[in-house]
Amino acid sequence: MLANKWRGVLVRFVKEELERLDAYCKENHVKRTDVIRSATRLYIANRDLVNGVFRVTDANPDITPVMDNIGIVVQKIEAVEKKLDLLSVENDSENSKINERLAEAVLMVKRRAKNDAITLDQLRERLTSIDFSFAPFLYATDSSGICILDEVLLKLEENGELRRQYGGIIKFRR
Repeated sequence: MLANKWRGVLVRFVKEELERLDAYCKENHVKRTDVIRSATRLYIANRDLVNGVFRVTDANPDITPVMDNIGIVVQKIEAVEKKLDLLSVENDSENSKINERLAEAVLMVKRRAKNDAITLDQLRERLTSIDFSFAPFLYATDSSGICILDEVLLKLEENGELRRQYGGIIKFRR
């Protein structure tokens, strides 16, 4: 007859695990201690078990196809970034053309002005009468609080062509 040596094993359960274990024991009419004892014996007898799940024999799968796909995605992202960079350069050149045309139109309004002061609204009206295509560039958008007209007026103010005052008054310098 074999002598059994009993050794204590500390087993901790989360509340939900314990409830599932109790439900299993109730369904199968077994004691909780018998199920825990059987699971412990199974775990000790099978060294390939890790946290109750058998280890995978091939722990080094071939990941080259995954890496190749990642390389393809990176190339596509770089191509999109290049296109965006080209688009921003094109937009910058278009904006500079619009800035130049708008500055010329403001200077034309300055030459035609009978007195040296004008409101911002009057300037907008005169610019749209000169060229109706200026209309989208005369007002600020929701995304940015500044419009191209503001940039042009700032540049002309720095050059000494005009002076802006509080309340939307623009004074032209002769």
